[in-house]
Amino acid sequence: MKYIRHMKKSCLLLAFFITGLASAGINDGLLFYASFDKTVEPEVALGARTVKAGDVRTVPGKTGGAALLDGSSGLVYTVPGNIEMDRGTAALWARADTDMASDGYNFSLIRAQHLALNKIGRKLFFMTGNNVEGVGFKWDYGLMNQEFLKFKPGEWHHYCIVWDKLNGYRSLYVDGRLFRRHDSAHFPAGISGSAALEVGTGFRGAVDEFHVFSRPLDAAEIEKMYIDPAGTARQVDRSAAETEIEPIGFNIPVLPPQQTIVNPGEPFQAKIELLNRSGRPQTRKFTFTLRDAYLNDCGSIRKEITLEPRGTCQFTWPVIPPKRGSFKVEAAWDGKLRDVTAFAAWDKRQEPDPESFFGNHVNAWSNGAFLEQADRLGQNWQRNHNMLQTTWWTRVEPHEGERTHDNDFQLRAVRKFNMPVLGQLFTTPYWGASERKERGKGGYYTCWNPDLAKFDRYVRHTVNRYRNEIRHWEIWNEPGVSMFFGGTPEQFGMLVRTAVRAVRETDPDAIVMAAGFTAPAAAWQLRAAKAGAFRGLDAISFHCYQNTVTPIEHFYDSLRQTVDRFQELAVAYGDGKKLPVWDSEGGIGATTFFRGLDMPFLPPESKRDKDNSLEAAKQCVKGEAVRLALGIVRHFYYLQNPPNRSGYGMYSNTSALDINNAPRPHLMSRVAMQEQLDYTDFAALVRQEESRFWAVVFKHRFRPECRVMLWTGENGNLKVTPRNLPECRSTADLFGNPLPLPGKSIIVTDLPQYLTVAESDPGKVADAFRQARIDVTVPPQQLKKEANEDGEAPPLPPQTDFSAPLENPAAVFQVDLRRFCNMDFADDAANDGKGGWTDEGDLNDLRDFKPGRRNFFGVPFDVIEPGKNNGKAVITLAGKQDSPLPRAVRSIPVNRPASILYFLHAASWAQAAKDIARYELRYSDGASETAGVTTGGNCANWWGGTVDPLHTRIVPVRVTNTMTGKPAWRYLYLYEYRLTKHRGRELRSIDFISETAGSTPVLVGITGM
Repeated sequence: MKYIRHMKKSCLLLAFFITGLASAGINDGLLFYASFDKTVEPEVALGARTVKAGDVRTVPGKTGGAALLDGSSGLVYTVPGNIEMDRGTAALWARADTDMASDGYNFSLIRAQHLALNKIGRKLFFMTGNNVEGVGFKWDYGLMNQEFLKFKPGEWHHYCIVWDKLNGYRSLYVDGRLFRRHDSAHFPAGISGSAALEVGTGFRGAVDEFHVFSRPLDAAEIEKMYIDPAGTARQVDRSAAETEIEPIGFNIPVLPPQQTIVNPGEPFQAKIELLNRSGRPQTRKFTFTLRDAYLNDCGSIRKEITLEPRGTCQFTWPVIPPKRGSFKVEAAWDGKLRDVTAFAAWDKRQEPDPESFFGNHVNAWSNGAFLEQADRLGQNWQRNHNMLQTTWWTRVEPHEGERTHDNDFQLRAVRKFNMPVLGQLFTTPYWGASERKERGKGGYYTCWNPDLAKFDRYVRHTVNRYRNEIRHWEIWNEPGVSMFFGGTPEQFGMLVRTAVRAVRETDPDAIVMAAGFTAPAAAWQLRAAKAGAFRGLDAISFHCYQNTVTPIEHFYDSLRQTVDRFQELAVAYGDGKKLPVWDSEGGIGATTFFRGLDMPFLPPESKRDKDNSLEAAKQCVKGEAVRLALGIVRHFYYLQNPPNRSGYGMYSNTSALDINNAPRPHLMSRVAMQEQLDYTDFAALVRQEESRFWAVVFKHRFRPECRVMLWTGENGNLKVTPRNLPECRSTADLFGNPLPLPGKSIIVTDLPQYLTVAESDPGKVADAFRQARIDVTVPPQQLKKEANEDGEAPPLPPQTDFSAPLENPAAVFQVDLRRFCNMDFADDAANDGKGGWTDEGDLNDLRDFKPGRRNFFGVPFDVIEPGKNNGKAVITLAGKQDSPLPRAVRSIPVNRPASILYFLHAASWAQAAKDIARYELRYSDGASETAGVTTGGNCANWWGGTVDPLHTRIVPVRVTNTMTGKPAWRYLYLYEYRLTKHRGRELRSIDFISETAGSTPVLVGITGM
């Protein structure tokens, strides 16, 4: 008996030991877990916990409750933090309520962008995909299973996918057993922060016990999940969900713009606000550190702080920045880190150059507070655009005969700081359009083609009113973009000629330019030039944006081609001479300067874009040097306005200010550059390709000296020994701080620096660097060859035919849209509510799409020939509330039984994951159902986009009438909708309804069966 009791005790201990191991194992690397017992919200989520779900009910599951799905959108979670693309495991239980063997029943059990477990036809694919050089995007369908076809409705089955990019394999397990391992090189390179983690999209049945791990589970672990689902569920450590929420938070106060800048060496009053999110007292030891843009330690304090439950604590730490630049206060505790405030240090040492290259778009709305901040930084030139709207027609005369000049207060605020202004002759009030619009409509996007007589009067009045304050005028803004000009290139040519004549006769000394062109729209600009858009001008203005990724050499080459093209147009179609070129709008995308932001709508920091605030500071001034070297007269940086404090755009954007109104590092590097280069003129560019060495030489207008800007490629370190370089008087770093004077040699890195050389002849300075000895200490990052344009074939994944029409062609029918069509495939004029396609003009339509009898992926369509239907071929609905296009087309007759509908459609200005339209299906017995149109799901932008391959196919269309003048690919989307609630009943009619969500929906055809 003693021996038996000993054995029982040993077995009990062994059982506890095994249970402990299993518990540790199931929680090892667990990123996401949803039991669906009571809710579809996850119980463990290392990323965001939000979920988008339709009408989902809780029903008895494999263990506890399960989520019952109706075959529509399924469950949509947020990706960042909840799944990893390099390696991992995802598993769930599923119970189908319909026959899995049905050929036309397609669904996605698990999907995260380009990693998916999809049923397509009679096959279950564990598919991954990526971009392949020379081919484009490619799905790998190599791992396929058909055993599931024998599964019966109502049965529970366990599905598990495992992937390992490093070791190049993926595996599929069904009911705890390895079906097959597949070696593959086609794994997603990454995943978009806005992508979705989807469960059960298109699936009709129940799902239960959804797990996602950051590691590949082994066969024994997967088998145990299958054998003991209830035990596995019990072992999940749900406390991870509780401990994930850090109880200590910080509020980042928004500061008055003027208070975000102090002089170097003077205190900034850093207001630090802590809060306790928990219901228990919290005591922590904090270290608060002042850091510069390079993250150098500039001083710290330590504090032990106790916070009452749900309590707050505020204190002020006077920090002293030792030099110029961007600074922030970091809070560190228990291995965690947050930046809690930011500011800039700057002492204005000279008045800005009245002819400065450095222009801006500073917020002129907030009682001049942001203008005062800009003046404190030494900025001056402003462009009248959305931040300053004084001269817009809709502001000058919103109603005919009522010249209210609503935004004169902005110009008064600007003139208070003696800032020169580039006036803008832009926007069209409703009463000034060539085809009169509805009363009261006005604003940024009211840019209809104007009545030229009325436009002429507006120009004359506006130029005359402000002639003592504004000496430079820009005619329009981005006219090749349909939202900014609702006419043809030829009509725009007439608009420019009208404006030029009016300005010249009103103020002969004014400088006139056109038209804030977008750089790529070459074909549009050629036609506008032929119509007179470059005649009588003093300058050309265009827009050029920059990023932190494109090497500066490639940016230089691209910008040079753009400038050369504009000069060719000016010579050929203007007044026979080259013109000065202005870049009237451009910026650079950058992340916030704040690390550790813990707003609930942001993904975990590890899943966000990498902090590039310092890289943006470097690239910004390199881009400005390139513009100067190419002869660009002035560049207006867009924009100087704080970002919204919600959405991912708060984290990464083009604003020069941060979420608390403080200048970001790229603004401070640009301010320092302006101080160095104001009152100078570009003189010479010296480049050494192998070492990626750049020296840009400027001559001072009033002093016998030159300024030289130096840098090399990313991560490089050079020892540069100029030959016979005259005396170097001073040097300055990226933020305008003095550097030690160099000896015979200069250390050059990817951080731009400035030299002041005691020599009035820039040729001698340039020669000293041309003949310099360059020793490469650390090689810079080598340039990759730019990809050539290849218009031979669109980069599409493999796509299979829809099987149902092939199997039963006799059941196929066409829905006649002819009398409901309102647009042609071709459009002659933008934004007039008539013509064709998406109403964006004759360089942005689908006129090359061939009408007649067509077949796409096994589905026949009678594409309407506009010549046989009064010039109408498609149904185009309004994308916005103020569009002249219809909101809906109703009662398209069908009058026959239907089980499947195929919609051939597309959208313009489409944003990802938005509901843009819907098809309301109305039955003869009074019932109805809705088929939604969602971008990124069953529709996308006709210029290109991703869709769900389960139900949607991409139809490429090659077009030749493009803005660039080069052939390009455009796309239609073929969506298969299987009627779920009323399958086989007589379908009386279909309503096509826009959600007016910003995207313009277009319907080309409907086929049914």
